Amino acid sequence: MKTLEAWKEVSNQSERQLGAFIFLHLQETGSKPILLSNNKIKLRNEVIHKGKIPSKDQAIDYGQAILDVVSPLLNRLKKNYSDAVNTATFHHLSNTKNPSNDGLTASTTCISTILSHF
Repeated sequence: MKTLEAWKEVSNQSERQLGAFIFLHLQETGSKPILLSNNKIKLRNEVIHKGKIPSKDQAIDYGQAILDVVSPLLNRLKKNYSDAVNTATFHHLSNTKNPSNDGLTASTTCISTILSHF
């Protein structure tokens, strides 16, 4: 599959993934996506790569910033692309099934999170 081959080229390169996302979003919607501010990216990198422990207020503020970026995207996906999301989810689940379980009925479990409401 060509998509998987292309993904292999950027799968370990987050900056290229972000660039691809920005231009695909622009092409599909006619606008650039909302992104995290440089300050939020700096905080994330300090926490992930340097072991910084954020304050409670910093953590809450960062979480809100993530919701502010993700929720419009999830709303658009739900409203305009629900069939594609369902198809992608089905393919993902099918591809993660263990071949030794062929013939068995598969099921999934879902735990609601704040993102489930979008």
